[in-house]
Amino acid sequence: MPRLVAHLLLLITALAWGSVFVAQHWAVGGIGPFGFNGMRFFLGTVLLLPVALWERRRQPLRLGALSGQDWALLLSLGLVLGLGSAAQQAGIAETSVANAGFLTTLYVPLVPLIALLVLRQPVRKVVWPAVALCLFGTYLLAGLSGFTLHQGDGIVILGSLFFALHILVIQAFMRRYETPFQASCLQALVACLITLPLGLLGEGLETGAMMATLKFTGYAAFMSVFLGFTLQLIGQRYASPSTAAILLSMEAVFAAMFGWLILSQTLAPVQILGCALIFIGVILVEAWPRPADASTPTSEAADAPDGNPTGKAGAS
Repeated sequence: MPRLVAHLLLLITALAWGSVFVAQHWAVGGIGPFGFNGMRFFLGTVLLLPVALWERRRQPLRLGALSGQDWALLLSLGLVLGLGSAAQQAGIAETSVANAGFLTTLYVPLVPLIALLVLRQPVRKVVWPAVALCLFGTYLLAGLSGFTLHQGDGIVILGSLFFALHILVIQAFMRRYETPFQASCLQALVACLITLPLGLLGEGLETGAMMATLKFTGYAAFMSVFLGFTLQLIGQRYASPSTAAILLSMEAVFAAMFGWLILSQTLAPVQILGCALIFIGVILVEAWPRPADASTPTSEAADAPDGNPTGKAGAS
């Protein structure tokens, strides 16, 4: 797959995620945050199951043949996603929406930092100014004139760490197995098993509330789980984690755009400036020349070349 096509898929992922904020806004009051996440992951699993079975007939992910490392990667996909979603929602209850929106995007600098310091992967120099632009742009978009610490901020930061790990785990798994629908279905199932019990036990999720908000959770299941997370798995097979994190930060811009178009929410000039800075960060990382010799599939120095990065099929 050409690099630009993979990056376009990641931008579509950000667009899909951004649109879900509208559904979450309308679902507020009818269902709790953990119930919302649990329902969208459950419905997402149901939606993904038919295409996962179709993919399995063509290119099976043989679970019995997976090594211990591969099993750890596969289960970690859903584990860090579910924990990240749970931590984010728990933190939002104890902090301001603006703080939560900004602190969640800390996954953008965390991805290259972990890649460089922990995984010892080289990072393109252009990534750092692009990350700074995206982070400052999100700060402005969140409407923060200052930054006041709240009790839940640490939990939101923990959630952003899980989201950063999710991006890195996707990279590690998808470079080995080209089975995005099966992987997406399994990660949604694991995330559901983490978040839905929290909704049932901690929020008293009832059948009436589930049915009343079904159109919102159903929309979120299709756009964020079926479409968004699956396209993320496909796109990240051909994009470095740092580039993916920067592209996915456009979610904040798309969320603001849908809030303006559908919810009639207004954007102050400083927030429009924030959107522009995020967009400039994305353009910078896209337009900056890549080293001709940095073509190692697992390298952060450049995106993977066109075609199969490893040559390893899903049936391995």
